[in-house]
Formats: sequence, C-alpha cells, structure tokens
Amino acid sequence: MNTKITIIVITAMLLLGGVYYLLFVPKQPAVLDTQNAQNVDKHLVEIFHLPHAPAVAVVEQAKEIIKKYPEYVIKEYDFDNESSSSKVAEYGLEGHMPVAIFIGGINTFTIDGAQISFQNFPKGDSFIPGFEGPWGYDDLERVLSDNK
Repeated sequence: MNTKITIIVITAMLLLGGVYYLLFVPKQPAVLDTQNAQNVDKHLVEIFHLPHAPAVAVVEQAKEIIKKYPEYVIKEYDFDNESSSSKVAEYGLEGHMPVAIFIGGINTFTIDGAQISFQNFPKGDSFIPGFEGPWGYDDLERVLSDNK
C-alpha cells in the first residue's frame, strides 16, 4: 500500500512541476542565428522541397502557418527543377533532403536554448523515420511570431 501512495505522490509532484513550468517559466524568444544570414530580408521564407507527395504535404502545411503572418513572403523551390539549382547551391544544400526552410536567409534558430534547423520532415510528421528533422510546426510558428 505504501508503494502505491508513493507512486501517486511522485506522479502528482511531477505533474505540478510540469504545469508550473508551462504557466510560469518565461519563454525566451526564438533567436535568429544571424552569423549565417546572407543579407536577405528577414521576412523572406524560402522553402526547398522534393516534388514527392509527402514533402509537398509538409510544404503545404508550412505555408498555411506562414500565411498567418502577412509580413512574410514565400518563395518555393523544387530540388529537382533545374531553375532552382543556383539557389540550392547558394545555400549549400547537398544530399537527399525532402524539405528545407530558410527564414531571412537562415534555417537554424535557437529556441529555448536548443538549436533547431528547419531541415527534413518535421517531428511526428516524417514519411521515413530516417528523414525526421529536429523541428516541428510549432517551432516554425514560434520563429515567425518572434521575429516579425
């Protein structure tokens, strides 16, 4: 019986700690990693993607989020389209990657102390687990909102 009470008490303490963190710990704004910026308008969002249905679906969902912020302009590039090759080379994008998103010329941001790169599929929405990136749609929304 004491073990059950101990488990209940520990669980309650963890839940209260989590609620306290969510409600009262201030969140740091997402920070642009400006050392990599290439003199690009901070409101320009460049989306690179493969022309495959899973990648296009991610791009469409990302565009819906970006459209909530009218100050941002979206430019889309298809990795397989020859007309995109100079822009792909400019950013040094190599290898097989389904999606890459650049905001203001960069795709790496610091969110709550963690480095987040908008590359590959978002967390929880990966067509192939090996191509799941470190970012989520909530991270995209946070960067857009914090850097208006």
